[in-house]
Amino acid sequence: TRIQARYMASCQSAMLGLGRKSAEQRIAYLIAELYFRLRNRRQIGVDETTMPFPITQEMLGDMTGLTPVHTNWVLRKLRADGVFTAERQRLVIHDLARLQEIGEFSNTSVE
Repeated sequence: TRIQARYMASCQSAMLGLGRKSAEQRIAYLIAELYFRLRNRRQIGVDETTMPFPITQEMLGDMTGLTPVHTNWVLRKLRADGVFTAERQRLVIHDLARLQEIGEFSNTSVE
């Protein structure tokens, strides 16, 4: 029951985020969530800032409700702002605190 309740809370949070967050916030939230999920499952180290990222821009747009063009624009902006870089199915987070701030993400919500 606890697992189901957490899953439902996560789904509700995602649905609300689609309606009230900006494109930049949606993408930042998703990347932060993926980072902390991998870290909590010990697939990346606590101090590591590089994570596997086999997600295409089209997939990222589908997950955040954005067009591919808008997704590309937001990714370029976040890259230019020095938040992260992505290449060859890897993503390097340069400023985790900023990423969480932009996405309004709290790592206490991920288990």
